[in-house]
Amino acid sequence: MQTLSYLDQPHQLDFRRCPHLRDIRALLRWAGSLTRLGFAECPDVDLSSLSSLTGLRVLDLSGTPIPDLRPVAGLGELRELHLSSTRDIDLSPLADRPDLKVQVTIHPTLFD
Repeated sequence: MQTLSYLDQPHQLDFRRCPHLRDIRALLRWAGSLTRLGFAECPDVDLSSLSSLTGLRVLDLSGTPIPDLRPVAGLGELRELHLSSTRDIDLSPLADRPDLKVQVTIHPTLFD
């Protein structure tokens, strides 16, 4: 994250295939400007600080394990959420968000 410190007010950031990315608290400095954020195939990312990114409108978590969607449920400006997994995803934390478009792709595995 330190290598991104030169960015002033980014509107969109996409992280793809970042197996060592875990702590995303450094993104909070851009809470006022980020509207699109992606963590595709980032298996260890800690999403607990997402709730502070209140301006997010689009969030892509494709291929990223989602243990808990509660941090996402509180993002009032969020309009699109993209998820994919090899197992079921508990969407119940999003039950009070009828305005949220959720795209879920389940990829079955041979050894379920």
